Order: sequence, then C-alpha cells, then structure tokens
Amino acid sequence: MLTHHRCPVSISLVAKDLPLWSAVDTYATLCQQDRDRFHLRLKHPSFPTPETALADPWAAHPPAGMLWLEFSSQRVLLTLQGRGQLGYRHHWANGVYGTSRYWLDAPHQGPQPVIALRNFTRQLVVSGYPLPDRLQIDYELWSGQMPLGQYILHLDIHH
Repeated sequence: MLTHHRCPVSISLVAKDLPLWSAVDTYATLCQQDRDRFHLRLKHPSFPTPETALADPWAAHPPAGMLWLEFSSQRVLLTLQGRGQLGYRHHWANGVYGTSRYWLDAPHQGPQPVIALRNFTRQLVVSGYPLPDRLQIDYELWSGQMPLGQYILHLDIHH
C-alpha cells in the first residue's frame, strides 16, 4: 500500500533553553508505507554562507540536500544527506535514549569522522487520520553526561 501525496509543510526547530529558532515552509512528498508508517521527503534549502551572501546573487549556491523523515507513532528517523557539506541522522522513540549522528559529506577526502550524541525523547506525538497532519518531538540532546539543550521539532502537514 504505497501512496504518494504532494503537500505543503511547515517544519520548525525551537530550543527551549537557547536562543535558537528555525522554520521552513515548503512542499514535500508524503508516502504512506502502511497504515501507520510514513515517509516524508523534501529538499533541504541551501543557506548562503558568509562568502556567498555578499557575492553575486546569480552565482551558484551549494546544492540542496534531501531531508527525509521515516515516522510512525512509535519512532522517527530524520536524515539529511547529499548537500556536500553536513549530514545528520536522528533516531527518536518515545521515552528512550536515541542517537544523533553528524558527519561531513566530503567524498573526495575519504571517510570522515562521525560525531555521535544521545537524545532523550520526552514526548513524540503524531496526529491525524488517515494521513498525519502533525508531528511533534520534544527531546533533550546529550554529549556523554553533558546536556546540550532541550528542543522541540514540530512538523505541520497541510492536506
């Protein structure tokens, strides 16, 4: 049962204890894998670097990466790959410690080191039926015994 829906989405990341807030409104493809499992794919926007921000506005920007979420009401995997810069993969499951891994996409330089962190999912909510219209993850990020902040990832899917 594989169905595809192209729809507008709003995705935001907010830090509860740091001055961090980011939001993107774009279009995504929602793929229903089975009754309760979904994939959401969207192009990750290219953000200008300090060098390109002041350069020619018609100059080429770094390639956009692919951001995708594999999710159900029990777990979420979020992956960014293919930007030629930073890649990451987060695994969240309600009430457990998951992993957050970050790496540099530099294929011409050989294997790159991976930064592995832990995250604790305080709350994971998927709502909407038969297609989800909201996903929210409230989590803490940890490096060893050091807390790196509390965050809320919020996704609205507009059908």
